Amino acid sequence: MYHIRCKLLPRVLIILLVITAGLLLAQSSSRLRTDQKKELENLQREIQQYRQKLAEAERKELSTLEKVARLERSIDLTRQLIQKLRVQELQTRKIISQLNQELLDLSGEFQKLKQQYARQLVSYYKHQGLKDWEILLTAKSFNQVYVWLKYRQRIIAANRRRLETLLKKKQLIEQKSEQLHNELQYQRKIIKEKKAEQAYLLRDQRQRKQILKKLRRNKKILQEKIKEYQAAAVEIQRLIERSERERLITTKGRTKVSHFPKLRGRMIWPTTGRVISHFGKVKNRQLGTVVENLGIDIKAPFGADVRATADGVISAITWQRGRGNILIVNHYGGYYTVYAHLSDILVTVGQEVVEGEVIAKVGDSGSLSGPMLHFEIWENTQNVDPEKWLAKR
Repeated sequence: MYHIRCKLLPRVLIILLVITAGLLLAQSSSRLRTDQKKELENLQREIQQYRQKLAEAERKELSTLEKVARLERSIDLTRQLIQKLRVQELQTRKIISQLNQELLDLSGEFQKLKQQYARQLVSYYKHQGLKDWEILLTAKSFNQVYVWLKYRQRIIAANRRRLETLLKKKQLIEQKSEQLHNELQYQRKIIKEKKAEQAYLLRDQRQRKQILKKLRRNKKILQEKIKEYQAAAVEIQRLIERSERERLITTKGRTKVSHFPKLRGRMIWPTTGRVISHFGKVKNRQLGTVVENLGIDIKAPFGADVRATADGVISAITWQRGRGNILIVNHYGGYYTVYAHLSDILVTVGQEVVEGEVIAKVGDSGSLSGPMLHFEIWENTQNVDPEKWLAKR
């Protein structure tokens, strides 16, 4: 009897652990799904607001640059939404695959346990009655009868536990089946939303392309565009100054050791491509005016990888007319790098990154010259020439 109980106990414990793990996984998946759903809803709400602004711009006949700015913001947000929907789709596909495998395993275990239980019941009712009479007639003492009756009770209890295990297994299968059904419905919803957003994106991109084609030949628009660049530069400087103030306050003079200064002259390039606008004073050929470039502009293919040029932490993510999506990395010790004109941002504020890690993709928002990366290096609150830091090519 002890042998039977020891043999049964691990199996029961395993089943209970499987059930508990399944419930915990379902709860964790549910919490994650709720957070992701809220994030998607917020993004969709912001996109809807910009699409309404676009419609207002058409009705009110706002300036061309205002229309482009709203259009570009809508495009960038839509790209973010599509990227998040892609992630959701991959996660859901993985969950569905996992649930299918779990259901297959559970069904196999359930059938095996059911067959074992059926055989035990048949054997018990076929032979047990005869054994009872044999024991009772041949017993030499009352104690032998008592021991036999206790043994029978334990056999019945063991069978009852097996039956309870079977019922729990069946309940778990039903729960997994329902979860699988819900995941399949959610996947269909995501795919439908993704297709709709991709259609919006293509429409907005075509409209923006048509407008920009006319803008590039308009000197007045070019002058306004330069003002947008300058306004974006002021905003970037404000963000750097705020980060530097926070750093000095929180560290009180102490700071995390930075290896950034050692990278001077051998820093990796943030993306592939060639420099089309250098640091410092740059003359606009069409207008004949001179503007200050706080960094460098690197011509690169749309969607090309943008990499962190050194270890650090993401200190700011924002969007500005004239520069589109902007990302700032704090490299400790008062050193910062800035990346602008991004199509996709793959990191979040507060996230630590390492040298060479892909943090974004090259885009064209805010640019009249097509896809490019605007790259800056700051030492404390002073911008410096990135080409003096980047490795020679």
